[in-house]
Amino acid sequence: MALWARLSYELCQRAGDARALPWSRYNGQEVQVKQGKTSTLVWAPLLPDLPELKDMLDETPRVSTIIVIDEKTKQPYTIYNLSKAFNEVRDAAGLPTEYQARDMRRAGMDETGDAGATDDELRSLSGHKDRNVVHVYVKPNRRKAANALAKRRAHRSEKRTGK
Repeated sequence: MALWARLSYELCQRAGDARALPWSRYNGQEVQVKQGKTSTLVWAPLLPDLPELKDMLDETPRVSTIIVIDEKTKQPYTIYNLSKAFNEVRDAAGLPTEYQARDMRRAGMDETGDAGATDDELRSLSGHKDRNVVHVYVKPNRRKAANALAKRRAHRSEKRTGK
């Protein structure tokens, strides 16, 4: 369950896509996701600042062709069992009951937006084809506004200095 949560959150992928990710899509340096909903291919390099995810993948026994398996059944999760397991973890952690498995992706997308990623960068990671969908995941806030202004100031400075 922890590996699934990391894949969904860190790589900003749908719960079902992170759940069904085959080992053949991981080469030790990046994860390639073929999204079930759109068949879009998304490449997610495991940058040096994500050692936990890489370590989790490298330390996971390959007992199935699918990366994420149910700890109880030792089989790939069904979407029903994944939701049930997520709810059990959520409840044990004392998190609000409105949190759903799909919120892992949403939180990852929002954090990536907070970090200053452009719509095109977000779409490259999430696999969305339409820019209009990004707003569903990335909500405006003060930090994003500050990032926008900082980028604008940096752009102005570059224009003035010619660098």
